[in-house]
Amino acid sequence: PIPNIKHSQQPLSHPPSTSSSSSSSSSKSSKKKKTTVTMATTQTATPASTQGENTGRWTAEEHRLFLQGLDQHGKGWKKIASLIKSRTVVQIRT
Repeated sequence: PIPNIKHSQQPLSHPPSTSSSSSSSSSKSSKKKKTTVTMATTQTATPASTQGENTGRWTAEEHRLFLQGLDQHGKGWKKIASLIKSRTVVQIRT
């Protein structure tokens, strides 16, 4: 059942302090293995030239090769991908 709240009772203006709950959560978190997640940035990302794949905007040369492959192979995405070494089959298909 939902308790009745009288109009004279004021809601809390801010949540209660979490110092007691943080100490209990820290004891819980100490039992768990902590993992560090590093966000990929331009400094930490692997350059496209070492992966053989490119991300972002297509170059004029990639676009030209795509259109050439589309003329030659239709929707043969794997065959078109063999022409464009810097893009994956999924990138070419979409």
